[in-house]
Amino acid sequence: MTAVGTAAEIDTYVLAMPTPASPVVLPQWITPGNTHPNSRYLDAIWSMAPLIDNPGTNLVKLHWKNCPEPLRDQVKLAAWTMLNGQLRPTYLQTRGVQARSRSGAADMLATCLEWMRLARWLHERQITSLGACTDTEWRAYARERLHQVSRDTAAIICVRLANLWAFDQLSARPSGITRPP
Repeated sequence: MTAVGTAAEIDTYVLAMPTPASPVVLPQWITPGNTHPNSRYLDAIWSMAPLIDNPGTNLVKLHWKNCPEPLRDQVKLAAWTMLNGQLRPTYLQTRGVQARSRSGAADMLATCLEWMRLARWLHERQITSLGACTDTEWRAYARERLHQVSRDTAAIICVRLANLWAFDQLSARPSGITRPP
């Protein structure tokens, strides 16, 4: 890439790395009039309130203590990328007609919680990097996780796990997680 770069060399879907002081939700995703406080990237608890405009909706929070420390930074970066990025249209084409580039706050929270669940499962197996999650681990996790859930719930979980890979691809520092089978 040249010092200036060309339009073809710039990927507008890849986000710059957040700093510890970066807001959890970037200003472009907060609607005018939403006055809920915004957390910072370094915070141990992230408020999802800046994404919530409905006064009847619970103002939920994401607690990073629930993610194992060796995997926390990797999952946190993927979560921040999801909160502030958009899935590529080429990826969405493979997901069906109901696929969206961004989801709502409640779905983003549920997705992060699923990613933390995977991180805890990996941690129990002494896997300390998302990049070390191979096809074998994906299949073993799926066997355990999807064993007693409905088909519809299993489909939702699979989309959330695939989105971990997709959002990792949009990070300025991808962890190298493999695409789920």
